Amino acid sequence: MHQEIKLVEMFDKDGNGWLNAEERKAARQYMANQGAGRWFGGPGRGPRGFGPFGPRQEQAQPKKGIALSPSEVKWYADVPLYSPDVLRTLFLEFENADWEQELADFKNTDVQVPARLVVDGKSYRHVGVHFHGTSSFMGVPDGSKRSLVLTLDFIHRNQNLGGYRKLILLNSHEDPSFLRTVLAFEIARDYIPAPKANHVRLVINGESWGVYVNQQFFNKDFVREWFGTTKGARWKVPGSPNGRGGLNYIEDPSAYRRIYEIKSNDDPKAWAELVNLCKVLTLTPLEQLEDALNPLLDIDAALRFLAWENVIASGDAYYARASDYNLYKDDRGRFHIIPYDANESFPTRRGPGGPGRPFGPGGPRGFSPGMLLAQQILSQADSNSDAQLSKEEFLTLAGAWFDKLDKEKKENLTQQQFIENFAELLPAPQPQTGLGPPGAQGERAGQRGQFGPARFIAPGLFAAVDANKDNSLSRSELSEVFAKWFDQWDTTKTGKLNAETLQTGLSAVVPQPGFGGGPRGDFQRGFRGQGGPGEQGSGPGPGRDAGARFGPPGMDGQGASPGAVERRFGPDRRGFGPGGPGFGPGGGGANLDPLVAVNDPNKPLCSRLLAVPALRARYLAYVRDMAEKWLDWNRLGPLAKKYHDLIAEDVKLDAKKLDTYEDFERSLSENEGPNAGTGATISLKSFVEQRRAFLLNHEAIKNLPR
Repeated sequence: MHQEIKLVEMFDKDGNGWLNAEERKAARQYMANQGAGRWFGGPGRGPRGFGPFGPRQEQAQPKKGIALSPSEVKWYADVPLYSPDVLRTLFLEFENADWEQELADFKNTDVQVPARLVVDGKSYRHVGVHFHGTSSFMGVPDGSKRSLVLTLDFIHRNQNLGGYRKLILLNSHEDPSFLRTVLAFEIARDYIPAPKANHVRLVINGESWGVYVNQQFFNKDFVREWFGTTKGARWKVPGSPNGRGGLNYIEDPSAYRRIYEIKSNDDPKAWAELVNLCKVLTLTPLEQLEDALNPLLDIDAALRFLAWENVIASGDAYYARASDYNLYKDDRGRFHIIPYDANESFPTRRGPGGPGRPFGPGGPRGFSPGMLLAQQILSQADSNSDAQLSKEEFLTLAGAWFDKLDKEKKENLTQQQFIENFAELLPAPQPQTGLGPPGAQGERAGQRGQFGPARFIAPGLFAAVDANKDNSLSRSELSEVFAKWFDQWDTTKTGKLNAETLQTGLSAVVPQPGFGGGPRGDFQRGFRGQGGPGEQGSGPGPGRDAGARFGPPGMDGQGASPGAVERRFGPDRRGFGPGGPGFGPGGGGANLDPLVAVNDPNKPLCSRLLAVPALRARYLAYVRDMAEKWLDWNRLGPLAKKYHDLIAEDVKLDAKKLDTYEDFERSLSENEGPNAGTGATISLKSFVEQRRAFLLNHEAIKNLPR
């Protein structure tokens, strides 16, 4: 979780609680002098625009959107804001011409940039604007569509648009269809409290920035709609590569504040109730769990939430990351699980390529964990400097690694300990500029707790070395796995492994990280918990940006492809290639097991609730119901086509979109033909049909009583 840099109090000279143009100018200068904010970065920011592992490549000149004025669009003053039937136009007017750079400079700070908003002929003054998201920000070059949050009541209390005081405008990062969020929440609202979503057209300073997904914000307005009150406490559980927001009980009360972001009044009583919820969920004997938990948690809604995430195979799901959801404690003290986003639902792009596939781990430009691990293993274990490893050297390294990882000297490592300490074995490349927040100039972006390859590789490596799948690792277990790997990879029986054989072997056993904002991915997503041995998953995996942004510095031809963004994305601007195992139980994507994470103690909503037979049966019944009702293309297809047709002409003209119009057209229901199994994408229709068939034929669901 990123620490927000507090600038308003430092530069608010007139004391009105926000920064005017002169105050923001001073704050930007301060940020530039400090190098602060740049570690969070964005593409194309000049010499200090570092990504996680190295400087950005030069980018192509962004395309200009068409000019558009309020007099040229249709107004819908009497139509609800989230109506599915209209494409409303929002006009933003910033006072500075470099508004985009200003928003980027203030990313991850408490500064909002005021703008004038015009909608349906009505003007709204001083609307606060800031960039939204992590991968949807970092994975997008300057001049292209980025997600935004608009705060209507930023300065003028009670100012609202159609009864809503805050809007999230999503750039449809990793979703060429622009439909995932809208369709996923349409399904969710049939079962649980969930945001509304539709589409809008956005114009900034007279230039069209095209179609955005307009998602309802989780605030008091949302709570009032669903629960009839604004009282209670709200938390956001933000994503992280190995999220710890699964409602596990932690004895240290202060730890909760580092994991859960409170969005309502910071009430100590609310925090105490959250701690108690986690304690009851984690520690209560299973035979007593339902009765003990029922007064504290809407269990039935939690089961429906878990079922919904699984049915849509969301890459941002609780089962995958133990994060990326909202919590609401009502005025009676009962907690409710609320969806956070759904942009990674219906994963129609395939996972990381296998060896020999174009842009897979064996491809010419594919990022792979094996590539980075092989370099480090060889450099650390090659005691006689002969550029190859003997079995003795390899096993010695296993022992040395365990010594470093086992800081508590218990001869046993949990998954969490392995992941948190692995950065010491695989250090991040160090940029040449201090990139921390103010007061931390000496810190580097790759230090523990920040960005570095270890955070993304460690979950998959742990899954590979945890031979007995008990979510823990002993010294002997690690040594035995290393010995087994050596024997398997030494195919020529020379008793030696070189860099190439190490890389090939590691790429085969350590799954590709599920980076960032979805199936093509970026750095944030880390451990997905999808996919499994033997499956050619069609689920989320790194794609067009992963090689470009995550190879170590200087890896032209393997990490970042030189030149413009289009070249960096690869020939067809799609994923790395088909298949490849994911990280967790069962297949990924359409073959995601409905009982994924039931044995993961870090995700007690899955491992504890679903360990109670009656609750598991109820959960599986919800999965079946959703699959039968909503994964039916005769029902979902017309709805998807309605949204598709509404925005099609605007997507075609959209100069800022992140995918091609051809991708948009193919994304809905194109018949892939005989080569469908080897392509980088499948259509939404194909995914829905495959997912429905898999779930309804799953043994656990087939055996449910009616």
